[in-house]
Amino acid sequence: MDNFTANVGAGGDTFAADDISGVKYPRSKVGFGSDGAYIDVDAANPLPVDVGTVPVTGTFWPATQPISAASALTTTPEGTGAAFWPSYKGVADTAQTGFNVDSGGALITRGAVTTDEGTFRVNFANTSIAVSIGSVTVSGKVVTGSGFLAADVNYRDYFKLDADAESAWSQIDYVVDNTTIMLTNAYTGGASGAASRALVVPVTQAGGGYSVASGQLTMTSGTTSGGGIIIGRIMDYGPLVYRARLSISQREANNETRIGFAEPVTVTQPRWTARFIADGTVNTTIKCASSRNPTTAPSAAETETTIVTIPNGGNTSQQLDYRIEQLTESVRFYISGVLVAEHSKVMPAQSDVMVASVRSFNTAVPASSTTVVVDFMTVKNHNKLEIGVMSETEKIVAAAAPLQQFTYSVAGVIAINTDLMVLDCSQLRSLFIQCNSMGTTGVVTVQWSNEPTFAQPITATLMGESGATSTTFNAAVMRVTNVLARYCRLRLTTATTAGTTTLNVWGAQTTYTPIVSTQPVSGTVGVTGYPTAAASADGLANPTITQIGAAALNFNGTTWDRVRNNVSAAVDTSSARTASGTGVTFTNHNGGAVSFWLNVTAVSGTTPTMTARLQWSPDNGTTWLDMDTTNLQTVSITATGNFTLHVGRGLPVTANRSANLPAPRLMRLAWTIGGTTPSFTFTSWANTNA
Repeated sequence: MDNFTANVGAGGDTFAADDISGVKYPRSKVGFGSDGAYIDVDAANPLPVDVGTVPVTGTFWPATQPISAASALTTTPEGTGAAFWPSYKGVADTAQTGFNVDSGGALITRGAVTTDEGTFRVNFANTSIAVSIGSVTVSGKVVTGSGFLAADVNYRDYFKLDADAESAWSQIDYVVDNTTIMLTNAYTGGASGAASRALVVPVTQAGGGYSVASGQLTMTSGTTSGGGIIIGRIMDYGPLVYRARLSISQREANNETRIGFAEPVTVTQPRWTARFIADGTVNTTIKCASSRNPTTAPSAAETETTIVTIPNGGNTSQQLDYRIEQLTESVRFYISGVLVAEHSKVMPAQSDVMVASVRSFNTAVPASSTTVVVDFMTVKNHNKLEIGVMSETEKIVAAAAPLQQFTYSVAGVIAINTDLMVLDCSQLRSLFIQCNSMGTTGVVTVQWSNEPTFAQPITATLMGESGATSTTFNAAVMRVTNVLARYCRLRLTTATTAGTTTLNVWGAQTTYTPIVSTQPVSGTVGVTGYPTAAASADGLANPTITQIGAAALNFNGTTWDRVRNNVSAAVDTSSARTASGTGVTFTNHNGGAVSFWLNVTAVSGTTPTMTARLQWSPDNGTTWLDMDTTNLQTVSITATGNFTLHVGRGLPVTANRSANLPAPRLMRLAWTIGGTTPSFTFTSWANTNA
């Protein structure tokens, strides 16, 4: 220290200084305050910094002032929200305030395409929406205490002294460190005491209430006109994805439940919305609504509303998954994974700040209080860099995704024309439908449509587990079909009277190829040509098939294989023959050895005799010659029994056939019958051997 003393004659005053190159510079303390006031800057009183505000008109929710009964629950409460990029001027989450180089040598900064701000999820743990952060002191926007990081305090959460009313909830702009929090606006409640933070904040009015237990938030509307309850959190602008799982105990007149996005300012009606609306008394339908007007409540022409049926036979009293995608070009509404509506005519603008909420309120006096049970609520705030192909015709090949499963199970009576399942098949190529059990008398029909309303449904043909086809099923079965349109529904076309109906559907991203099974064919085979891959010795080519039947020919690859050992074909059918004659022509295609079998089952007359012999034709059936009788080509028959005639490959049969040629092709059986009133009943078979 290079202090110096002044006013020595008057006792002297010592001044703090620092000598720099022979010149003493005074050492000063920093303070702040309004006119006539001074506050030293220290750990307990840091220098206030203006961190900026959202550059939009109006005030933001949650409320910084008491909310009037006349306007509070006709829309979302008011308040001041935290700033988001590009207007954000405070300390960033990453503590990067400019261009920096990370440990890998990459240039990093904070910008619209690289920042994801405002995303949150609340699972309603513990027994309250609020979580204690200990005792704090509040001065304007500055909250000082200890252990904020351990209490999981994050920017965009909410802060309130426990002793103050709901209207005191203020959003946290950023967390300075473990002991200091900066709010978006000067706190309107007390100056110190026990405090809490919350991911979402409630506003109750005129009989409404809520409680937290077992991982669920239970909201009750009460029965007062204009009363109700809302819980929510301010976001920034789209693209945003809202999702909540909840049930609504009843649907009755004078009560509404609203789920999704709305403008976060107090007006008679919000100027822009994207939400589900459960009103009226029918719990199997719900409204999908989007609207926008830049200055006042939207008119009917500035509101797009679609009334949809809850998919898969559901209703709003069940725990359903509600999802809203507020994109820049459309708003998409999903229920339990099914796209039920898409709006592009009227929707919030890209720069419209939104609040995400669940709200139950009374438009007049309802008959009883409605209960809404919320499992979770989450919003994904998308600020991202998109990388894609120039044209939709350019394809990016990716690994096949796992099967998507959809289930349905209801016991007892199910009314006719109930939609058991409605599936959005835009990302699917085939469906595997398993009916685990079917209620008594129930029949399910599978239908397709490119419209979610199924104005003109088309009935599909399904493939069964045995290869058979059908358009309906009424028992425990498996059915398969390729995707034929955007939407598929499983409709109960015959009502059930008892039992349990359970369905499981798996969707695949690949096309199903049916397995074709071999079916038996009866008849004969007509063949022209030699039945082998190569031409025969006498120049005949591969065969032309005219009919497939029971001729014992086997298809091998792309050519016909020759007839193999011990394959027989009936030639002459069983009949009583009383005179000499000839049998049916037999073609020996492969030129191998041939045996004729005679099965004589009855003989009658006086001294009946029959001589059987083989004949062949050298000119394709015009001339017939007997086989060589010295080579067992005849047989004498006087009684019943089995008899054989044989000709082998290369045997001389007449003078005009050499011994080295194959056995003849065209053959037949001939017989000579003698005696008094003779009769021989017999069947003949031809057997070929390669």
